[in-house]
Amino acid sequence: MGFSFLRGELGSFINLSGGSASPVDPSFTFLKKLPGIHNIWLRASCNGLLLFRHSTWFRELGYIVFNPATEQWAAVPSEHTLADRPIRLNHTCFVFNPAVSPYFHLVIISAQEGSLATVQSYSSETGVWRHTQIDWAQEVWRIRQWNAPPRPQIRGAVPCAAIFNGMLYLILTDKQIFEVDVEGKTKRIIRAPSSVGGRVHGCCPLFIGQSQGHLYCINEEH
Repeated sequence: MGFSFLRGELGSFINLSGGSASPVDPSFTFLKKLPGIHNIWLRASCNGLLLFRHSTWFRELGYIVFNPATEQWAAVPSEHTLADRPIRLNHTCFVFNPAVSPYFHLVIISAQEGSLATVQSYSSETGVWRHTQIDWAQEVWRIRQWNAPPRPQIRGAVPCAAIFNGMLYLILTDKQIFEVDVEGKTKRIIRAPSSVGGRVHGCCPLFIGQSQGHLYCINEEH
């Protein structure tokens, strides 16, 4: 018994049973032996499943979802085509809740020109990608947060995210939270909750998560 985790670009394993050996090769070199796979990078994990980004000898990109317990894997096509323009920055969220559905989802938020961002979502049930756009400037105006820049950023290289009632929540800069469903259809920016006593200035959301049927946000005051 144990868990895999991301350390830089590499995977590591901690054995909670006291042994030193991992039941699965933590570098996952066997995945590189799959047909056409050249390089792999561990990107995320969720409820027992691991998400890898991979490249082929032809430099095409895609994903592999792997279950270490059953050693089963599934290939996910890339969200981009070779004709796409280079994306400056994107954030990938991996969603899997076996208590709700046997299917997994990928949600990718990519920065575009100006205040636009693209939300790309994939469902293993349908096997297809959905592409929608959001205008950060319009969302910032909608919540009347006049002092915020028109183009907020997702905080951290690995975003802090939570799944609650079928919605994905990610912390943005400037005391904001991005809410999007796993299909990318419903999306909006909401204000982060203020601290105790209604204090807004000098505090920012540090962590968001869910527990026992509630969504929690932890603020940092300074």
